[in-house]
Amino acid sequence: MNKYPTIVASATPLFKSAIHMIRISGCDAYEIVNKISNTKITKNGYTIQRAKIFDNKKLIDDVLIMKYIAPHSYTGEDMVEITCHGSPFITNKIINLLIINGAKQADHGEFTKRAFLNNKLNLLQAEGINNLINSNSNFSLDIAHKSIDKNTFEKINNIINSLFKIIGQIEVNIDYPEYDITEKITRKTIKNKLEEIIKSLNSIVNDSIQVIPYVDGINVAIIGKPNVGKSSLLNAILKENKVIVSSIPGTTRDIVQYSAIIKDITYNFIDTAGIHKPTNLIEQIGIKLSKKTIKNAQLILFVIDGSKPTTKEDDKIYELIKNKNHIVVINKTDIKRIKQKYNGALVSAKNKKIANLINAINKKALKFDGNFDTILPSQNDINLMQSAIKTLENVLIGINKNQPSDLIIEDLKTAHIKLLSILGMNNDFDLINELFKKFCIGK
Repeated sequence: MNKYPTIVASATPLFKSAIHMIRISGCDAYEIVNKISNTKITKNGYTIQRAKIFDNKKLIDDVLIMKYIAPHSYTGEDMVEITCHGSPFITNKIINLLIINGAKQADHGEFTKRAFLNNKLNLLQAEGINNLINSNSNFSLDIAHKSIDKNTFEKINNIINSLFKIIGQIEVNIDYPEYDITEKITRKTIKNKLEEIIKSLNSIVNDSIQVIPYVDGINVAIIGKPNVGKSSLLNAILKENKVIVSSIPGTTRDIVQYSAIIKDITYNFIDTAGIHKPTNLIEQIGIKLSKKTIKNAQLILFVIDGSKPTTKEDDKIYELIKNKNHIVVINKTDIKRIKQKYNGALVSAKNKKIANLINAINKKALKFDGNFDTILPSQNDINLMQSAIKTLENVLIGINKNQPSDLIIEDLKTAHIKLLSILGMNNDFDLINELFKKFCIGK
């Protein structure tokens, strides 16, 4: 077990509740806890011990202590979990006592980082655990579990080993051409093997690109000209009045976002400023933000006023979104319905009659092509793999142009390092530290 500083943090959110749990991990965990306990906390793993926590002679709380012994713990270190009463004051008091007696306040994700550094988890599993904590539907839960199981790691690791073998064979052929016993690898063989590797990597990337948006939620932009009922529509979807609704055009000046779960999938609905010719700087900024939101959205709800004929403003907005994944929403059908230029989901946001839209959203969202046995847990992993693919494709170009082997092998090594980075096997601690900053404190 490595001698990292002993860390401590609350593993539960600090608000008033029945209980809180404090986690402490490191070589000195038991020594530090014993300094504030009235009884000896013995080192026997997977057992619970009752104790009282004191600040000198002042009783702080009567607690239960769950005990783990290295390497048989989440972090791979000696670890203690203190369950205390659910007062934030008591929790902070115990944490401060542990820090005074030698522990260090844990950083974001530092417990999981310890698990990674102590070979209890690979990097994909660590990212999957963060997705698991942030999951808010059965679908996102399933995606998180795909990363935590070892199938993805093993498949990528096998690809890495195949690439490493190719690199090794080329290097041996370059450095020791006189050894007939060494298996010669031809450029045709290299090309065939690389094409197979690229195909496998592309399959992983394509499946992951389809699935990853569902981890954090599908970004859905609600757009249209002013006063077509965008905010009313968002309130109807959320089933509560979250957004200010007014008959005054241009009420929404900023980007407003709320999440909702529909058919077990999370959607981040974004109400935007009405797109029209601005009359002042504030409106101009709001419209600029709306257009940026359109660019970044995975689905767009284009709202038009079904009680009035479509206008040139509607047509201009449709031109912005016609080539993106979108649904036309014909609102205000409760007033009167006029035949529209565009076909779409008929709704009355004011009367909360939006079943047609919900059905249309479900049909748009659930179109998958893959089986998703191998899923990368983050966009950063996708970017790294895409970069590796691009490098390997450059190698194929070099082979076709009959480039020297020493140039080809440098690109192969670059791709190899990028793939190792996905698994956390290249000791890129800048990348690793950045990843764990996304975790909550105490995990």
